Amino acid sequence: MKLRPIFTLLITALALQMNYAQSIVSTTPANKNVILEELTGIGCGYCPDGHLKAQQLLDANPGRVVVANIHEGSFASPNGAGTDFRTVWGDYVGSLFNVSGYPTGCINRRSFNGSVMNSRSAWIGHANTILAESSPVNVGATANLDLGARVATVNVEAYYTSTGTGNQNKIHVILLQDNIPGPQSGGATWNPNQILPNGDYNHMHMLRHSLTPDDGDIISNVSSGTLYSNSYSYVMPNDYNGVTLNIPDAHVAVFVKRSVAGGTGEIETADYAALTFNTPTNALDMATSTGYFGSSSDYCGNGSSFTPSFYAENATNNTITSIEAQYTVNLGTPVTTTVNNLNLANGAGTTITFPTVGLPAGVNQVKYDIVEINGSSADYIPSNNLQMSGTVVSLTASPTLQTLQEDFETPNLGNSNTFEYSQTLPGALFVNPYAISYDLFGVIGYNGTTHDLTQCIQANFKDEAWPYTNFSTPLAAEVIFDNLNLHNRINNTLTFDYAHAEETANYGDGFLFIFASKDCGATWDTLWSRSGYKADPSNNNYLTTVNYAVSSTTYYPADASEWASVSIDLGVAYDNIWKLAIKFQMGKVSSANALYIDNINVSSIVPVQKIEQITTLNIKPNPVKNSMIVDFTLKESEDLKISILNSLGQTVKDLGSKNYDEQNSINIDVDNLSGGVYFLNLSSAEGTKTEQFIIID
Repeated sequence: MKLRPIFTLLITALALQMNYAQSIVSTTPANKNVILEELTGIGCGYCPDGHLKAQQLLDANPGRVVVANIHEGSFASPNGAGTDFRTVWGDYVGSLFNVSGYPTGCINRRSFNGSVMNSRSAWIGHANTILAESSPVNVGATANLDLGARVATVNVEAYYTSTGTGNQNKIHVILLQDNIPGPQSGGATWNPNQILPNGDYNHMHMLRHSLTPDDGDIISNVSSGTLYSNSYSYVMPNDYNGVTLNIPDAHVAVFVKRSVAGGTGEIETADYAALTFNTPTNALDMATSTGYFGSSSDYCGNGSSFTPSFYAENATNNTITSIEAQYTVNLGTPVTTTVNNLNLANGAGTTITFPTVGLPAGVNQVKYDIVEINGSSADYIPSNNLQMSGTVVSLTASPTLQTLQEDFETPNLGNSNTFEYSQTLPGALFVNPYAISYDLFGVIGYNGTTHDLTQCIQANFKDEAWPYTNFSTPLAAEVIFDNLNLHNRINNTLTFDYAHAEETANYGDGFLFIFASKDCGATWDTLWSRSGYKADPSNNNYLTTVNYAVSSTTYYPADASEWASVSIDLGVAYDNIWKLAIKFQMGKVSSANALYIDNINVSSIVPVQKIEQITTLNIKPNPVKNSMIVDFTLKESEDLKISILNSLGQTVKDLGSKNYDEQNSINIDVDNLSGGVYFLNLSSAEGTKTEQFIIID
């Protein structure tokens, strides 16, 4: 793409400080908001993990956090045309502070432990500190982005609820952009959800330009009760350094900082501007709401019959007559559909529905997109398409596996003496609503001799990026093992090993809960639960396995004595069932160190004795539509009970008990049963004989 000059028009149309009513910002005292200025680059292999942690911070604190990803330094060197994401103001910010490695970032430009720039593992803790503090000033902004004229009009206000620090402050206005495709080292490893179908990395929160001078505009009066306001008009170019500026993906952020020589003053608070868009008269745009991401109570149904859909509403004054849309599963081949004969005026909407499909067992990434409107136009403002990506959890509807023996060796993470990580394990689903990164939640591998672990599940509660829970919000992380078929199986036992330490002496609230489901996740029975620390005399169900705390580093078990072994008798409630899913649920309330889980087994399974009297058993036809004939032969006459069970093991038809001769042929009406997999049971005092059949509608 041709490099175009950047045309900037910064007009201070109004810069007033007054003591009368404001129109944008509140006058009520409030706590500080956070701005994370992350220094990053496309050549930095660990930077995608920084992007992920920045997004986690943003998601955990809606309306309280601003993220600016600043590409600068040697790792930001371009890798071909259209990959120069550097900016003049970004280079200026990078020059303000000592930078020893990437990714790095500052929280409100405050010095923590002698350093303003800190590693990604410290960001969340530092942000929580600042979020709890009162701010002397509230800041806010509105921004109107004219998509036709490409003009941004920004109005900012800062109101001092108490006297600010120093004789004056500075205000900054910056332009950010989401959804910029490009290269990124380490993207597929550390932040795979950002990988696009074509293999590019989807960059978010990228700094594009500063509307204010490098060191900001002066706020000369910081007395309590003072209102500062200013307006900026900026002509937005088509691109920066050959990287397209797509205005609908743009954001404007504003922050107030203390005035310190050299530009390094601490930031008091920050906020995103409230955006409005002016669209051309012929523009077509659909605003979408949440897409469908499956049932949270029928994981088997998600796997066998998932119907993708989303709702879209006309956001312009032009009538929409057709919509072409698509979805992908796990970044695979797009599935496209077109809805014609629409007549959608402004504010009217429709549900876009795709054909029903089956999904593989696992946590499937589903993404919806609007491809075309009215046969030729692109969706004008894609940034108003909300929650069009999500996960669908699915389990095997008709399992055949009868035992679980998981020692976590299958990921095959390597042979080095360093830690390696994976969030992929055959037969296991890592349910991860907060997008916790691989190195904090998943399978950890280590082949050295310093620690007593090879490959196992790790949940590193020690890291500040691990989210807190109060049990009323979604719990942090789950590992669900796919359905087992325990029909004709009894005496089932679940065993596993675990190790865990507290972070602070005599305090800890990490937890591990074990659940089982016989109905594909519709209901879960609690099998086992532990939480807290060993030294608590009131807690007989503690989780810790050692008597010491590990406060400064991640805990790793030193030897076999630091592991505990658990054996759970599942009892008769789980004998002879068609489906069994096991769920490990883990997290922390406020403070805990790492948890490890290994050697998960469902074992000691003994087959139910089958009837030796039945020499043949045949169902015809199979599949069956309305009725079927069951032929069976006995060695001698026998009292039998005949019944039909559904795929959940529930009896749906009982033919009662009677005495049968050696040769038998009976007709069974199944017209009242819906299509699916069923099982015919012939039971006597000796045992049970089962035959599977399928009913088609």
